[in-house]
Amino acid sequence: MFKKIAFPKPTITFLILVIPGVLLLGVTIAGLKGLMTLRDAQVAAHMDRERLNLGTHVVDTTRLAQVHFKKQVQEWKNMLIRGHDPEQYRNYQEKFFHQETLVRDYLNLLSPLFKKLEMSREAFEELEKSRTTHQQLSIRYRSAMEQFLATPQNAYRVADQMVQGMDRAPTEALDSLVKMVTHHVRDIEIEAGRRDMANFEMGILGVAVVLLILTVAIIPLLFFLFHRQVTTPITRMIRVITAMADGNLDQKAPAKGCFELVEMANCFNNLAEQLKKTHSGLKSEGDKLTTIILSAREGIVVTDQNDEVVLVNPSTERLLGKTAVQISEEGFFNLLDDPSYLKTYLERAGTGMPDIQVFNSRVLNIHANTIYTRGGEKIGSAALIRDVTEEKRLETELRQLSNTDGLTGLFNRRRMDELLQEELGRAKRYAQPLTLMLFDVDHFKKFNDTHGHAMGDKVLSAIAREMKTLCREMDAPCRYGGEEFCILLPNTNYYGAGLAGERLRKGIEAMTVEGLQVTISIGIAVYPFTEGENPDTFLKGADKALYEAKAAGRNQVCMAAEHQP
Repeated sequence: MFKKIAFPKPTITFLILVIPGVLLLGVTIAGLKGLMTLRDAQVAAHMDRERLNLGTHVVDTTRLAQVHFKKQVQEWKNMLIRGHDPEQYRNYQEKFFHQETLVRDYLNLLSPLFKKLEMSREAFEELEKSRTTHQQLSIRYRSAMEQFLATPQNAYRVADQMVQGMDRAPTEALDSLVKMVTHHVRDIEIEAGRRDMANFEMGILGVAVVLLILTVAIIPLLFFLFHRQVTTPITRMIRVITAMADGNLDQKAPAKGCFELVEMANCFNNLAEQLKKTHSGLKSEGDKLTTIILSAREGIVVTDQNDEVVLVNPSTERLLGKTAVQISEEGFFNLLDDPSYLKTYLERAGTGMPDIQVFNSRVLNIHANTIYTRGGEKIGSAALIRDVTEEKRLETELRQLSNTDGLTGLFNRRRMDELLQEELGRAKRYAQPLTLMLFDVDHFKKFNDTHGHAMGDKVLSAIAREMKTLCREMDAPCRYGGEEFCILLPNTNYYGAGLAGERLRKGIEAMTVEGLQVTISIGIAVYPFTEGENPDTFLKGADKALYEAKAAGRNQVCMAAEHQP
């Protein structure tokens, strides 16, 4: 008699590797093809990155030249506006020359960079135009400075007329240069992207062709081997798992098939034994969950699919002032004695519904939801009720602190910006006047240096008290920053604004703090007489009037000029 020879169980790894050596050779060819393509792509990408980095550097340099030219023009205007003070004139003159030097240096840097980036002839011409116009403007600025110093009367107007409009040509040249460089860099980026995509597509195509051929060749053999050694054993195991899912924990998986599946069946059988032990512990875990729910500080109410209350924890009774029996009898929707609220909340899933309710002298946060199965069948509803009375109180206090200046008790700048936006919109909507009074303490820095910051803080607090005394209930006094204050006066016309400003000025002038006195300069803007297209322009009008009051000798009230549409 012949004996049956017992062959070792094949492994899944072995089944995969039974394909002849051609399979390995083909995969190797595909890998080499991909590596060569990747190498070419990396070389091209490296070159593209260098060009893009150079292009980014050129764009940044061009924009820096543009930014510093704008700063140069601004320093010129600052020099003219504040040039009556020799110290300020020298300060702004130094800033002006510094910006001029930076613009010239950046423009000189661009020429070699343009060559490396292979910019067009038009770009070089535009660069030369920028240099020339900037140089001409610099010469004109120096002539205007000499005229400014030589002409005490109307110095600002004379000097400004000498350069009026001449900054337009450099500005337009720099703007054009920025656009040219940006477009050139964008073209480089697009070209690099196209090249990378083409290399990537060629590599993917080559690898895909090789792999497709190999896949078609091994499918029939893999199908036979996997059906016998893998698919059939897995099907049997699925039947066992299904039976266990239905509650039959006595099932055993057959240990047949390839080595890995035999091991899987043995592991599964061990798992089944553990499941029996775990199942016995589920009841105790359920008891633990019940303990957590009943001891929670939040109120929890649960219903079944018919909206009958099936669970009420003690915290719910405490928060609502009702017994569990009363809650069950009244029903889930009468938790807050307002059935329409909870019904609408569940229908909308809380969207657009307030989740804060005041009930039983408490502020309660309500969250409710209806739970459904995956098939859409209703399981029940649940409500979570949390007492947020203390949180709301603290939130109100925090909001008050966030809107108030700590030293003076006035509104802070953030709150004033919000009020200015609101009141300006209301003034426009109802065609009512609105006054913005902006002022600061004259020579306050010198006062601080002489008497100390502590005394300076006392003066600021005293000014705040005087402001509150003179303001109406509807007015909004604010510490805008440092020694700068402002007051928003709704429904106050041009005449009333002037009276209010003068009254405040005199009140501060007459005030003494430990024997010391200070004065203030006030700038007033009145909508619609002052331009008020938006809060920024309205504020600039008051700020300009403040500077005029200071220029006129301080301790004065200056009204912003009437806006000419």
